[in-house]
Amino acid sequence: MKKILLSVFFAFSCICAFSWGTDQFVHTEPVGRSSVIATSAGILYCSVPSGTTGQRGIDIMMSTDFGASWNLVTNLSNGQLVAKSKMLVTGTDSVYCAYLTGGNLYFYNLQSHTRHSYTFHTVADFDVVASPNANVLYVFVDEAGTDYLFYRTTLDGGTTWTGIHGTVSVSAASPRATMDGTRLLLSYYGPVLSSLSTSEIVSSVWEETSPGQIISHSFSHILNSGVNRPQFGVVLTNMTAWLFYSVSDTLQEIRYMISTDGGNNFSTETVFTGNATTFAGCFDYTQVKLPGDSGIGLVWYSEVGFGPGQMNYTFASSSDPSNFSTTEIFHDFSPACTDDDTYPSICQILSDVAVTFFEEDASVSSLYFDMRSMTAGLPDDKMGAVFRIYPNPVLNELHIETTIAASEKVYSIKDICGKEIQRVVLNGTHNSVELNDLSSGIYLLDNGSGKTERFIKL
Repeated sequence: MKKILLSVFFAFSCICAFSWGTDQFVHTEPVGRSSVIATSAGILYCSVPSGTTGQRGIDIMMSTDFGASWNLVTNLSNGQLVAKSKMLVTGTDSVYCAYLTGGNLYFYNLQSHTRHSYTFHTVADFDVVASPNANVLYVFVDEAGTDYLFYRTTLDGGTTWTGIHGTVSVSAASPRATMDGTRLLLSYYGPVLSSLSTSEIVSSVWEETSPGQIISHSFSHILNSGVNRPQFGVVLTNMTAWLFYSVSDTLQEIRYMISTDGGNNFSTETVFTGNATTFAGCFDYTQVKLPGDSGIGLVWYSEVGFGPGQMNYTFASSSDPSNFSTTEIFHDFSPACTDDDTYPSICQILSDVAVTFFEEDASVSSLYFDMRSMTAGLPDDKMGAVFRIYPNPVLNELHIETTIAASEKVYSIKDICGKEIQRVVLNGTHNSVELNDLSSGIYLLDNGSGKTERFIKL
């Protein structure tokens, strides 16, 4: 049974209930870092380094029904072991997959279904961010066999590399980047020590002056060397940044630092979770853009004592960045996280968040999907519904079918917090309603008798 928690979301002036759905199978156990992303229309893409015997490579999966079912788009680099992947959506809503195999970095274009190689360096690790302002990718590459960290820019998904490029550092590794508006933050290990994860962590501030052009403003050594930090990363929303990192010396903790000036200065470190009896690690984060305010969603794996593992989620607003919402626990089976191949991945999908994570069901290890939904405290109408709606998502015209003929029956269209937006009068068993005046987003159709159906306006 899923736990459903009631939280106050400060971005709205109402109290909304948040629930997680049934875990949906995506793929057999991955053998490299997977990634999930959603377009503005709510179409989901997930990259899965495949461990299928005799196949290998990377499978790119797609879902057009909010994760209820997944279909294979393509298998790339068949027969090769893919160590890491990342899905991206640019400011033009174009979708790309970057993935690393055998020191070679590739970019796959989901629109043209073409693959292009990054040929400038042999790659040990990488990160890439999509500009929200254009069809631009900024790529940061940790060169294999050296301690050099480079950056390059592509304005066409990796087909050509005509944008700005250069060297970030001659002693750096494991780049981690985030971007919001025109501000880009890059963090990395450096100077590089023989025990890499005990190196200092550096944060740098960059600005996009025009699509494909970025300049660096500052570099700060924000965490000293000598502490084992196997995972770290930074996320930026509305000029507020969170740097999260795991610590695994005597305890396994997740800690964080906050910047309220766009990454120029960070607070002292704070323990987020984990102690002598609770293991905490294997996390991921995402920007969460909401009306009136934005913030970040954080998902992580934990174990209490010798008990079973669990998946956890929280939210923090950019206007109150150290105030994390009540932890929500979600999983149907037995989640696990053993290394970076099994880290969870989180993304925003419309006004919700979605997560892929590693889970065992009847001793079979697989990648599963779950989605968090705002239901405004109204009953879920999956059982015994007296009406249905289609298409969903919908562009302009929504069709409503009822099992009993209606006579001047009033239905209401509400926003995600239950505020009435529009009334619909039904007659007969089939009706349609024009939605041209509705903005894109998630809405509820309420029949006035406690039954609701959620739909998405494109």
